[in-house]
Amino acid sequence: KSHFKVRRVRSLAHLNRVRGMYCLVCGNPPRNHAHHITYSEKSGMGLKVGDQWTVPLCPICHHELHTCKYGEKLFWIQNGIDPIEKAKEYWHEYNT
Repeated sequence: KSHFKVRRVRSLAHLNRVRGMYCLVCGNPPRNHAHHITYSEKSGMGLKVGDQWTVPLCPICHHELHTCKYGEKLFWIQNGIDPIEKAKEYWHEYNT
């Protein structure tokens, strides 16, 4: 077992940029939510993944994702979107 604490990336500026984008699923205009992709990195008990793993979702699509009875991965598959690739694009566009 590792004794090193994993540090999650936190960036309010990046979250605000993501919130200012169109919804990745339906295209609704901003102001949207910055959804943290739950399976994007190893998670600790009660810890959100890093802010680099966020994509914009309108409140309706965000609610649909969180209430999808088959889980987040299937939600993205059903919508034909690879959120990991989109999150990488957004992060690199503003943070490299």
